[in-house]
Amino acid sequence: MFQVQPSPSPVCTCSTAANYTLKVFFRYQGPGFLLMAAGLQDVPLLLKDRSLNILVFSAEQQAIVNRALLSEIINTASVIYKLGTKDQQDKITMQTLEVGLKTRQLDVVAFFLKSKEDDIFTLATKGKAAELELVVTHLTAAIKHDLSHPQTEEFASQLLGLSLNFLNKAMKILIQAIGATSPSEDSVAVAAVGDSKVEIGEILHHVIAHISRLRGFMHDLQPVHMESLAEKGARAINIELKQKWSAMGTDEIIRDAILDNRIPTCLDFLTNSRGLDDTHLDSILHTGLCLVLQGLMNRNIEEASQLLTNMGFDAMTKLRNILLYTVNKVLRNYLAEELGKMGHLYPEEKEALSFLSLVEELYSCPSFETVKQSRNQMQLFFWKTPTVQALLPKDAEWVPDTAFHCEDLAPVDVTDNNATSYSHLCLDWVLCWDKATRGRVIAEQLLKQRDYARLKELVSPVDLCDHLLMHNNWVQLQQCIQSQALEDSVVLGCLSKAGFVTELMKERILNLLASRGHFMLEESTSFPKLLHRLVSIGQLMENSLESLPAATAESFHKQFAEFCVQNELWPVLYNYISSHGFTEQSACLSSVIHLDAVEMILKFQLAGLHPTDRGVIYAASQSNSRYLSGCSSESEENQSSSKKSLLGIIELLFTTDNVREALKKQDGGLKSIQDTLHDYPKLLSVLESDLPPNGTPEHDITVYELLQGNCPFDISRLFCWQKCNVLCAGDEAAGMDMPSFDSRWLRQFAYEKRLSFIYYLSHCRPSFAVIAFLIQDPGILAGKNPSKRGINAAYQKAFSLALKNFHKQPVAAACVAFLEFLKIDSTALRINLQVANILLLHYVTAMSRPSEKRDSSEALYADEIIHLFEGLLNNDSESSEKLESLLCEATTRYVLQSLKVSPTSAKAAEAWRLVVLFAQIHCRPLPTNYIKACAEENNWFNFMVYAELHQYPMHQLLTVAKNFKDPHMREHIVCAIKQAVRSTEDKTRPKSTEHTENPVTNISETTVEDRREPSPAEPPLLIPQKRVVPSNAFALLLAAQQHNKDDCRTMLLEDAYRLQAPILAIFAGCLQEASDPHMIDCLCVWLLCSLPDEARKKAVAHFSDVSGHEWCLGDLTVIMDVAVESAYFNSLQQAFSIFQEASPMLPLIQLLRAFYMHKDAETCLKLAEEFSERINSFCKERRTGTVYGDRQWFETMAITLLKTTIANCLTTVDIMHILRVLVEADFGSQFSSSKDVDFGCILRIMTIITEEDVSVSVKKLMEGKHEFKKECTRVMLCLEERHLYSEMKCVADAAGLPVEPVVIGEVIYNLSIIQATAMWNDSTLRREFWTSCSYSFKQSALPAREAATFFQYQASIVEADCDDRLLLLKLTHTWLKQTVPPPSYELDEVEYAQWLSLIRVQVSKFEKYRTYDTYLTNDIFPKTHKKNINLVVEKLFEGVETDKWPQRVKLTEEEVKALAHIIGLLLEQFCVREAYELSLRFQYFSSDIAIIKACMELAESIVTVNDLSADIQQILSSASRVAKLNVPSKCINPMSTLPIPVVDADLLSAMGTLKERCKYGQKCCERVITCFQVASVLGKSYDSVMTVPSFDILRELLLTEDFAYVPLAREFIRGSGTNDADVSAFLADAIIQSLKIYTGVGSNILTEISPRSSSELIFNPSGSSESFSQLASLCEDASLLASLLLDTARALGDIKSPNNAVLSMQVELLVRAHDCYTVSCNMEGISKVLQVVRACTNMLKQTEEFTLMVRLLTGIARYTEMTYIFDLLQQQQQLILLLRKGVEKDNRLKVTLLDYLKRHHPADRDTYTMVALHFTMFREIAEMLEGAAFTELERFSLTASTNMNTADGASKLQDITQYFIDAAQSYAKEECLHHATNCWHMAKLVALQLQLLPSNTRVLFLDHPNQAIVKHPRFNEAVIMAHAYDCVVDWSGALLHNTVMDGNLQYLQDMEAAGELTPSLIADVCQRYLVGKTRSSNCTSQMRTLLDHCTNPIIKYKLAVDLDFTDICSQLLSSEAGSYIKDLARSK
Repeated sequence: MFQVQPSPSPVCTCSTAANYTLKVFFRYQGPGFLLMAAGLQDVPLLLKDRSLNILVFSAEQQAIVNRALLSEIINTASVIYKLGTKDQQDKITMQTLEVGLKTRQLDVVAFFLKSKEDDIFTLATKGKAAELELVVTHLTAAIKHDLSHPQTEEFASQLLGLSLNFLNKAMKILIQAIGATSPSEDSVAVAAVGDSKVEIGEILHHVIAHISRLRGFMHDLQPVHMESLAEKGARAINIELKQKWSAMGTDEIIRDAILDNRIPTCLDFLTNSRGLDDTHLDSILHTGLCLVLQGLMNRNIEEASQLLTNMGFDAMTKLRNILLYTVNKVLRNYLAEELGKMGHLYPEEKEALSFLSLVEELYSCPSFETVKQSRNQMQLFFWKTPTVQALLPKDAEWVPDTAFHCEDLAPVDVTDNNATSYSHLCLDWVLCWDKATRGRVIAEQLLKQRDYARLKELVSPVDLCDHLLMHNNWVQLQQCIQSQALEDSVVLGCLSKAGFVTELMKERILNLLASRGHFMLEESTSFPKLLHRLVSIGQLMENSLESLPAATAESFHKQFAEFCVQNELWPVLYNYISSHGFTEQSACLSSVIHLDAVEMILKFQLAGLHPTDRGVIYAASQSNSRYLSGCSSESEENQSSSKKSLLGIIELLFTTDNVREALKKQDGGLKSIQDTLHDYPKLLSVLESDLPPNGTPEHDITVYELLQGNCPFDISRLFCWQKCNVLCAGDEAAGMDMPSFDSRWLRQFAYEKRLSFIYYLSHCRPSFAVIAFLIQDPGILAGKNPSKRGINAAYQKAFSLALKNFHKQPVAAACVAFLEFLKIDSTALRINLQVANILLLHYVTAMSRPSEKRDSSEALYADEIIHLFEGLLNNDSESSEKLESLLCEATTRYVLQSLKVSPTSAKAAEAWRLVVLFAQIHCRPLPTNYIKACAEENNWFNFMVYAELHQYPMHQLLTVAKNFKDPHMREHIVCAIKQAVRSTEDKTRPKSTEHTENPVTNISETTVEDRREPSPAEPPLLIPQKRVVPSNAFALLLAAQQHNKDDCRTMLLEDAYRLQAPILAIFAGCLQEASDPHMIDCLCVWLLCSLPDEARKKAVAHFSDVSGHEWCLGDLTVIMDVAVESAYFNSLQQAFSIFQEASPMLPLIQLLRAFYMHKDAETCLKLAEEFSERINSFCKERRTGTVYGDRQWFETMAITLLKTTIANCLTTVDIMHILRVLVEADFGSQFSSSKDVDFGCILRIMTIITEEDVSVSVKKLMEGKHEFKKECTRVMLCLEERHLYSEMKCVADAAGLPVEPVVIGEVIYNLSIIQATAMWNDSTLRREFWTSCSYSFKQSALPAREAATFFQYQASIVEADCDDRLLLLKLTHTWLKQTVPPPSYELDEVEYAQWLSLIRVQVSKFEKYRTYDTYLTNDIFPKTHKKNINLVVEKLFEGVETDKWPQRVKLTEEEVKALAHIIGLLLEQFCVREAYELSLRFQYFSSDIAIIKACMELAESIVTVNDLSADIQQILSSASRVAKLNVPSKCINPMSTLPIPVVDADLLSAMGTLKERCKYGQKCCERVITCFQVASVLGKSYDSVMTVPSFDILRELLLTEDFAYVPLAREFIRGSGTNDADVSAFLADAIIQSLKIYTGVGSNILTEISPRSSSELIFNPSGSSESFSQLASLCEDASLLASLLLDTARALGDIKSPNNAVLSMQVELLVRAHDCYTVSCNMEGISKVLQVVRACTNMLKQTEEFTLMVRLLTGIARYTEMTYIFDLLQQQQQLILLLRKGVEKDNRLKVTLLDYLKRHHPADRDTYTMVALHFTMFREIAEMLEGAAFTELERFSLTASTNMNTADGASKLQDITQYFIDAAQSYAKEECLHHATNCWHMAKLVALQLQLLPSNTRVLFLDHPNQAIVKHPRFNEAVIMAHAYDCVVDWSGALLHNTVMDGNLQYLQDMEAAGELTPSLIADVCQRYLVGKTRSSNCTSQMRTLLDHCTNPIIKYKLAVDLDFTDICSQLLSSEAGSYIKDLARSK
């Protein structure tokens, strides 16, 4: 046996016999042992820790697979099969299938078919169809054979399923192959498919035929009865339940019914008792779902889950759907929390929930309408800003949201939310978003909030950067970079990859990054680009290159220095060197340091750094002199003697010595200076002067000494900061500085004065001036805006100050800036300043005086200009005229003549433009110099352009036009001017009348001759034709004043109408009081005069003569209507503002004007509200004297004007705009008079038809109800032609038209569309369609009778045996029940048709498929139908009228069979009463119903066995004749298996017999028998067991304390249909009660549980675990029980100071919960238990309950996960508790405890030994001792590397020896002999080393033990070494070395004594001796001695011959063996 180490290399291989090529099958992991057999016929084995593997050689893979299959080792065969190649996988032979079918091994068959699935395509394309046919033939034959035997019917069913799956897969692959979509990617295979499609088609037909044949076998199988799908219908309500529900509301009743599984009872109760005839199952389910949502909102998920489950839904699925699709944040968070606890949330969903919470936090407003309104207001404010309005055309208006409208997803609360951030999401949407999308959503809002810290934390930098770059959002990107939300490197990386960034954006980003020290690679390596970037960011002079490599920065500095030198940019270079701190030693200046300029710059820089160092300053002066003189000499003498002595003098000024002394030291220096400075006498006198160096003669006394004693203050204490004050003390002078005005002691004597803004403007500080003005303005001080009065005063002062200082540009500019700061237009000031400066410049230029006189004259002329402007400000006309003339003169002379500019050129026009602007702002006549010059030169183009540009008046143009020299051109220009003015007046006349018409001017320019004569059709004028009309307004007024007041008014009105002058109507109105009733005349005439001719004709068409007409409200109504129709809203508003300012009509007119002119929705809304308020206030105040009209007239007029306005709108957008305003303002809702138009209804209709582009007459919609409905009907017909039924519904709803025809028409149209397609052949689609029709009818509130008629008609035209007929009849029955009152006869007819149709459909199904459909009963009874498990005769069979249904149709034999099957299905679903009624309906006797009824009667003791009917007696007698029957195994036999009291055995036997004879109702029989047995056990009646709640019966049954009844209890629970969750809750309650009594926990700990006495407990905690397992087995899912126990344990864990009882109970609960989770294999639950255990352990540690801790550890027994308990016990020295009695039986605890000590406490050998001894685990002790020995050996090798012969070394070796001895003994006790032997050998080796210490001989830690053993002189010790090192020793070499060479005969004796000296060994030594070259006499002697020890004479003789030992040869020949030696020699 050889030990094999783990290796990743393959060791388990197969090889072929031919070439032994290794083929890897698999690799093994972990250590193992290879067992080689003695014989070659046996195979080697590989032994591992947990497996035994066989190594197979010279075997084919297929053979191994086949043998594995035959041996039923399917897993091994599958693994080996998958490891093979494709060719090897194809070799699964047909023999495998035959063996699998023969032995009925489904695994083998499935494996074979799986291997052939991938080969189907190959078989079809390569002509191997016969093989596929053979496979199917074998399968068919096997199925047919097995179906003929009942015992193999189950195998046949499963084999049939496998075969059909295989053939369906084959059909799918072949269909894909025909479509040229090969399942393989091999192009050759695809081509093969294309070539053999015909053959594949034939194979496909065969496969389909096989599928059809195999499906035929399904009819032979026994039909499988489905679970209960439809339950019993309505039944009688017992009295107690009726009384309970009578006191409840409808919702409470439904809730209680669903929770108690009484939905049919509830339906019956609500229909019969409450009279709610419209109640049906759908409404109950709808109410139930609402209750579910209500429960979830109340955080009661248990009740919601129960409701969903009882309604037939999958609770978890439904809750997850609510979680995914709800938009309610509170509901979603609660569901997420609860589902997370239950483990029904995926990680991605949890992540999405976290993200959704973050989104809702950022986007806090869930209302779309609120956000939309807020955004519109913000946009409207933006579009109304002056800046934006200036950019838009004058007629541009912003119309917000004219057509778009959307509603919220659900009602939301928008309080305390940000009204501009919208989010209303559901979890399902968020799950579809990728990571980048989520990042962008979060980033968008965080960027708005500028929360860059969270932005950096939550959003990926790359995603954020890409988002900002894609949107080119520079502002946000800049803020992100500056706030470090984005790293510069990330931005550079994204920018280099982004191809969608504009150049401007890219340039900005690069500038920002460069300013932060980050550059792109291409820029950092290019000097021009890098220089450009640094200049762009303005950081050339800063250290911006720190982030670049030092070499790159150094290179740039060098290149920039050379660049500056080449371009002579010395100032730039100086600043660059200074900012970067370069010196003469800097490497970057090495190439330019030799230049004088660079040297000078460096010296100057050094002088700036050391300003007090005279030597440095002198060196800078020298370098400056050399640069200026171009001389390179550095000697002062040469400079002094040169011709540039001045530079030398300047240089000497900075020397450290006195200048004169320096000059005196030079030879001839002073003489040279005198000659040079001859032209500079002052400088020369200074150099020759004898004054001191400071230039001040020294005095013998100071001023402070003179003042001492002569002044009233102490000189010694003042002016201490002056150095010349010698009287001041030294200490005081040293610490005192010169005082400033900020000194605190000096400030108290200061004079303070508030500076005005004029002061700051005078000092050129406009910003300070603004602040000073604002803090002094009374409006600001009052907390308001600046006052207008203050602004005007400031404007005048600043204007005056600027003009007074126009020649001081800073002051003038400050004044201009000041005005702009105050938002005042400074154009006028700038024009005046420009004029003043031009005048002054003109004057200065014209002067030719000396400079001194010129300055004074300039000042005088500036004062004169200021004086003129002061007069201009004081409205002095002379000053303005003079200024204008001076300006014209200056423009002519200075600009035109001096610059020699053509007087008609563009420059001249620009020069005269200032004069024109000056004239315009001062209201002066415009200068005509330029246009006059153009006229004189016939330049008509410039003339016209300039005139149009500056808007010259017509009379000036006509005057100047006379200067055109060309008469023809002059005439053309005059005509053009007049025509342009006339056409402009004609075009703008209505507009000018509306806005800027001047009636007086029009009158004055109108003559009698020019007036238009009235046409015959027009009415006569007010003024008689004979009267001469004055030519102007003043004449008219004077003429009217000559008459009395009334005549004057009449004349003015007549003249106003005749002359079309509204101003005269105003004059007429001034002659009357406001309350004068004739004021309406003025109003009407004013309006008529303002209207155009066509509108005026229409307004006066209803009366014959205007003259003398008495105006009334009717006339005003017509005129206003015409004005609105003509869009003269301004005239209307102006008229009412003048004559009826208090009228309520004024806001309405303003509303119409705002809509027409501006489309301003907000203003219109406010005006509409104001109109309503004015009407209300008008009615209250009753101001009839001043306002015309009453409330009814106002309301009627408002509707009329609005209708006219809407009818005149040109576009649908305008119509919807005004309608939306009216609807939003709720206009007309408070009108007292009846309305004939509904604006809201019209708006809805317009919204619908606008989207569909249908024409509509808005005018007809407003003409009355009849026309309104007529037009709506026409619109609906148009929509119907386009099949727009949803729009038709909306129109009908809005118009109040019936919607029923639309709904039915839509359904019929959809039906025709679907029937025309192939999809109608799908039965599922048809069912969905009819269901959707019913839902549509319900949503549309269609009358029940019409819906029922529709479905009944559709059912009548459908075939009788069609599935659709069933569904249609069901829908008909449902809708008929909703009619009031419900027609009982029709309902009965429909029910009969339903059952008859179901029978015929079943017959049709059976004829086609040879089987019945078990799901069709759902079309009559839904899946949620309540089971009636209370099988009592009184409830099920009493009250049924047997003669109610006479026989109508005689059923055929097939229909009778189908009827029997349907009745059987109803019985299987516990619908006994329905089955009974159905049998009566068709006069059919069902034996199953009779048997069930008989069993119930027997159980209730109604009859005895002998009293049963004849039919039942016959069944019992036939059964008894066959055999003596026992109760079936599924039914518990109380007489044999249970200790039940003695009952009538014949009764039970009869019931069991009837149950067996029952074909379909066996479940009902089982239920009856089980309840009868329970009643017998408990001593109760059968009725009480059936009617009493199931848990009460279960409790009583379990209290018998006999677990033999547990199976009976289990059957009772399953038969009662009790929910598993309820059973779990019941058991949890019982277990907790038991544990509370067992542990002694008081009732105050768990208030919801009240403990009982021990006699009432159904669980004994102190009993065996088997009792708990029996109890837990009552739950189908034990994890539910575990969850309840775990929740209770958690509740106990929340107690702050628990006692021992509480902790004990918590421990027991955790142990029981873990047991339940373990049984149900719920790993998640186990994990939860372990989490609670960890917390419980901490509490046990605090309370020092270590016994409970050990109970918790051993009870759960998950030692690996609970290692921390070992730590706690070890720390508290309580580990001994694990060694108490009974614990040693747990082997896992032994291993885990020892492994724990070994890993975590390796040094604690005592504890380890104690535990191991306690558990009698000697092997572990031995391993520990062995490990300790080797550890000590390693330590010894480190310490004793030089000298081992020490006392400490000997002691350690003794300890090590003892370790090995003890380990060997422990191994021996465990019979580990191999390990024991190894330890024994090591002990001997260490003892040998201890023995050899004095000789300093090393036998331990040998690198080459073989050599050491060979040379060791003692054989016994060498053997010890050989055994310890486990090596093969060269004993022949050792013998040669020690005995032959060294002559150690003791070595030879020891070896001979040990039996190791053999002849072969001696022969080997001799051979080596012969080969060796050293042969001394001693060696020969030793060889003779060695040869004497050879016992084999033959070998000895041969060796003696070889060694030439003749004496030994002779001796041998003469010995007894001589003859044998001689014979052997002869034979050779």
